[in-house]
Amino acid sequence: MQTQVLKKHHLNSENHKVECAWSISQDSVLVQFTVFNYDSPNINPSYSQDYKENWGLWEHDVVEIFIKKEGSRYLELQVSPLNQAFALIIEKPRVDFNPPKELNTHISCEMTKDWVAIFKIPLSEIPGSGNKLYGNFFSCLGSDTRSYYALNINTEDTPDFHRPDLFIKLGELE
Repeated sequence: MQTQVLKKHHLNSENHKVECAWSISQDSVLVQFTVFNYDSPNINPSYSQDYKENWGLWEHDVVEIFIKKEGSRYLELQVSPLNQAFALIIEKPRVDFNPPKELNTHISCEMTKDWVAIFKIPLSEIPGSGNKLYGNFFSCLGSDTRSYYALNINTEDTPDFHRPDLFIKLGELE
């Protein structure tokens, strides 16, 4: 399993430690986020358990995965500390996107003094072709002052997650 601490966007005022670990097997990608000392969640219990219905979930605390194989399309997955999920297939960022018809990704969350979120993504759900996986991992935290974290963060003044040019190679399929 590869593990890295997510970088904080330079405008953030809060200082969380967000760690992400991932591994690739012959049939899935396992990604685990840990938000350490997570003591003041920004959550909204009114979101549903239907990943297609949770537009705006990112306005509250979420961890996110953007992942793809070769090609321009990518899968966006989010989860809140309440295990509310949201998913989109992105054809063109901010222009052309739709929820997946089915979501067979297993997502779970646990909160103690830390928040741990685990995604098990079947390789068949990841858009593209080829045997290389690319992606980026993110976290949006806080209520009044939002904090943004990424494995590979953009350097502009405003955080921007929909930047496939900033996706890194996560590994190769077995």
